[in-house]
Amino acid sequence: MFARTLLRVRSAVKPQTFKVAAFKMAPAPYRLFCESAAEASGEPGRVKGICKWFDSKKGFGFITPDDGTPDVFVHQTQIHAPGFRNLADGEPVEFVMEKQEDGKLRAVSVTGPDGAYVQGAPRPSPISRNDDWNF
Repeated sequence: MFARTLLRVRSAVKPQTFKVAAFKMAPAPYRLFCESAAEASGEPGRVKGICKWFDSKKGFGFITPDDGTPDVFVHQTQIHAPGFRNLADGEPVEFVMEKQEDGKLRAVSVTGPDGAYVQGAPRPSPISRNDDWNF
């Protein structure tokens, strides 16, 4: 019974409506910051930037926005790419800024220019099994 009720509640709430409501409830300086960044990129809600660095083994890195705002955290789960998701250092990207619970900014919906897949860096080599334990 509980699962059916939960399913009905989830299907009744539209994700876009929730995001709009959450954005309207955000503090005014944050809203102004996001609106100015979106206007600078030319596309509503999307910001252009360059990957500062990305650690493929750990799955995270930082992006420097083109408008001069502070660096933004990016996690590999937010990267739009087929297969192995990572970014190459210096790669141009587009993304949406989102404020985390701790007040820091993070990048979501990270794509290449014009919404294309990111190019990414070569996949890191696997850990070799050649060690001193040969019997």
